[in-house]
Amino acid sequence: MQGPVALDDEALLTLLKHYINFMKRKAVYTEIRNDYDTSNQRHIYEELGFNYEDHLNIIVDLSQSENILWEQIHSKRRNEIKKAIKNDIFVSKLTNDYLVESYSIMKEVYKRIKLFLPSILLFENALQICR
Repeated sequence: MQGPVALDDEALLTLLKHYINFMKRKAVYTEIRNDYDTSNQRHIYEELGFNYEDHLNIIVDLSQSENILWEQIHSKRRNEIKKAIKNDIFVSKLTNDYLVESYSIMKEVYKRIKLFLPSILLFENALQICR
């Protein structure tokens, strides 16, 4: 369970200022995730240069028919899925056998789109937990 970074606005501002000062030239990227609504503190994050994004949940009702689900997918994504099927792309449960190869692909993609990718250790540990 995640708790708030700080309940009080002044405490949050002070904490983040100290964090930014401490982490100067030590971190390329910082991400703060909360499991509760922090929109009332959005101005503080933005004032300090953070980009604020609302929490996003994607819920898909899988009890619907395949046809209805297919219609709900954006046409560009449908075309990409069809193209993947033509190219014999498959989805399977990740095992240790494919982890290094899969991570290598993700690393290339994340580098190209300039996103942070956690260490492979995260995925190795996740695989161990999911067994």
